[in-house]
Amino acid sequence: MKKYGAKKIAGVKDHSESIGSLDQFEHSENIPMKYAGFWVRFVAQMLDLVLFTLLTLPFALILNPTGLPILKALLVGTGDLWVDIGLPIAVILICWSYRAGTPGKWLFKLQIVDEDTHRPVNIKQSIIRMVGYLLAFLPFGLGYIWVFFDRKKQGLHDKLARTVVIVKQ
Repeated sequence: MKKYGAKKIAGVKDHSESIGSLDQFEHSENIPMKYAGFWVRFVAQMLDLVLFTLLTLPFALILNPTGLPILKALLVGTGDLWVDIGLPIAVILICWSYRAGTPGKWLFKLQIVDEDTHRPVNIKQSIIRMVGYLLAFLPFGLGYIWVFFDRKKQGLHDKLARTVVIVKQ
């Protein structure tokens, strides 16, 4: 066991053996995970939705000054589809891959990590997770509701990407 430079002091009992070495804390696998539940994840996602709406609204109004809804805009071919859908998806993928979450998750100290290594997710996992979001929503949102019943609080998108959302310790 490493002593990390500890010196014996006269009259002070050495508890280093009972405490253990600092090595056990260097690997995240040894730290118990607290998985984030449905409601905190839901609120974090709603905060992200509000934030992304506020950020993209000015661009959407510039590109679509008529204010046409997205579905009608698709039919008439306005250019704000990229701003309404593409830009937020790109930002979310970057946030997941490089910051382990989005602003809503950061606020609640949540992190998206690899299920096995507990390390930040890579871009491939982020893309799979994004596709999983769409699939999870299709059958009446059952892929999201699954979080209530799963031991690791994983939704369909998490299972597909092999990710978990944890509360930072």
